[in-house]
Parts: sequence; C-alpha cells; structure tokens
Amino acid sequence: MNFEQYRNLMWHLTYVESLLENAAAVTAPEGYCECPVCKAKFPAFLPSEQSLKPSSFCPNCRSLHRHRALALLMQNMDWHRKGMRVLHFAPEQGFYQLFSSFKDIEYWPVDLNLNAFGVKKSVDITNITFDDDSFDLIMCTHVLEHIPDDRKAMRELYRVLKPKTGIAFLNVPMFNLPVTFEDPAINTPELRLKYYGQEDHVRLYGLDFSQRLAKAGFSVQMCDIEDMDDKLVRRHGLKRTEKIFLCRKE
Repeated sequence: MNFEQYRNLMWHLTYVESLLENAAAVTAPEGYCECPVCKAKFPAFLPSEQSLKPSSFCPNCRSLHRHRALALLMQNMDWHRKGMRVLHFAPEQGFYQLFSSFKDIEYWPVDLNLNAFGVKKSVDITNITFDDDSFDLIMCTHVLEHIPDDRKAMRELYRVLKPKTGIAFLNVPMFNLPVTFEDPAINTPELRLKYYGQEDHVRLYGLDFSQRLAKAGFSVQMCDIEDMDDKLVRRHGLKRTEKIFLCRKE
C-alpha cells in the first residue's frame, strides 16, 4: 500500500467514525447533520482531505467549521436588507452561493486574483477601489493572515464600511499567544510553513487581534459558540474554539 492509498483508507475510516458518532448522538428525524450555510442535510460532515480531521467540511458547499459558525451568527442577526451592498474578499463557495441567491442586493465577490472562484473584480485589499462608506456588509474570512501590510488592509476595510449600520466579519486563524507573532525574516515558503504552519501565511495572530482592529478604527465584538448546546454543535459541525470578530464603524 502506497502513501496515497493509505491516506484514502484513513479518510474513509474517519468518515465511518463520524457516521457512527453522529448516529449515536443526534436523533433528529430530518437528518443527522445540517449545514447552516447551504441548508443541506446528510449523515455526517466529511473529514478534511489534508489533516483527516473528522466532521470538517460540508459535502454540498464545502463549508468548514468557521463558515458554519459564521452562518449561524448571521442567521441570528437577520443580516439581509433589500438594496444592501456586500463586499466579499476571497469568496468561499458556500457564501458565494448564499449571497448570489439574493437578487435584491448588490454583491461584489472580489480577490486580487481575477481567476479565483467567483471573483467579479480584481481588488487589492490594501487599496480598495470603492468609495468611502459604501458597503453594508464586508466578509473577509481567513484573508488577513496572507497580507504583509495587514494594518493598511484593516484601514481600507474600515474606510469602505458604512458607519453605524454597516458590519464587517474579519475573521482570522487565532492562536493562544499574548501578541501576534510576525517576523520579516520569515520570508520564504519553507520558513513560513515551519513557523506559521502554511506556506503563504505571514503571521500568527494572537490575543491582541481585537486591538489591531481597534487601532484601524473599528468597534470590535468577539463572538463565540462556547455556550451552545452540544447537540447543536455536533449537528452543525462546529468547533467551540471558533472566534468570530464582528466589527462596526461608529
């Protein structure tokens, strides 16, 4: 058995483990699991193809733990308003489909790479080519850890967000560090993989992330799912450690 065959076998065994766990723990008649992004129901979320972590992504829209936690928060906020403008950096498949389904909003899925999935316009997050105070909702999930000048990007996001009523979800991978770790000398894919865990990451965000956002002008509310019922956590394939940063422009 070669390495790829071994990984394929382990992936299927992990999926079977998820099926057995969900069958024992979730008894809702309409299905064991439900993705709050695309509303699909199925016996279990699929394991990660890279890390083989169980219950990682949705087989329908490929949402991950972080996307499903964010979708649940958005549902509770009743975020949708007719005529609103949405700016979405590095659009994920599930949220792209969700926003595109609303014909009464102006939706801008953007990325620096015009050939990336769903992208409507090439936009540099450190030099956003939209007017001040022009968006009701901004989604920027797991993007800032890729941006060398993230503070400039935060200021640009703040600039284009509407004051008072606008909301921005600016989520990043979080680490239990007192301050964000970044070093300009870590400047090759090999070093970034070694120190940041991914070849295209440029820092590890620590517990000061809210303060970094606040320095850009944002009013920041950190949300989590620590108090959610265990059955709901399992049903939606969530992680209790997930943190969501809801930002406003006062």
